[in-house]
Amino acid sequence: MAAGHSTDPARRRIDCGDHVGFLLAPEAAENLAGDRITLLSLNDTLDIIPGHPAN
Repeated sequence: MAAGHSTDPARRRIDCGDHVGFLLAPEAAENLAGDRITLLSLNDTLDIIPGHPAN
């Protein structure tokens, strides 16, 4: 089981070509690991280079 999970439904399913994206709007979540988890922010992802072109 994952360290954290959410049971809220996906608000929208988005076709992204070779994968599917989901828009989530969680209202509650639980950390099953019992410790503090660092959240990943947009600023943390700005230098990620994609593995392949989207098209």
